[in-house]
Amino acid sequence: MMRIAILLFCVASIGFAGTWSGYLVDSGCWANRQTNVSSDATSASREMNADVRYCSPTDDTKKFAVVLRDWQRLKLDPAGNTRAYQLVRHTGKRHWYVVSVSGALSNKKTIKVGSISAALSGPRR
Repeated sequence: MMRIAILLFCVASIGFAGTWSGYLVDSGCWANRQTNVSSDATSASREMNADVRYCSPTDDTKKFAVVLRDWQRLKLDPAGNTRAYQLVRHTGKRHWYVVSVSGALSNKKTIKVGSISAALSGPRR
């Protein structure tokens, strides 16, 4: 019985593995832009692409996130932040970075990053 409980705990702690694609942004900037809106504003009434451009990472960005198609933010773990920083430095300044991130989702808000790469497709309109 104890072995089964340990096995279930290990499986549950792994998280949901997968791949996510979206815009790479400065995590703190995105959080600020999303909370500093009027109470009657909706994502449909806002120009979300402008927020993506405004929060595009720079060489000074330390914490990154991926903004998904539904405009939800998934933060990157510390190793993912390091990889994203390297990607931004090697890719050069852009208005936006479309990326593909694989790893495991922990606590439904943070990706434990296995890999991150620039996506082949351009931004969605």
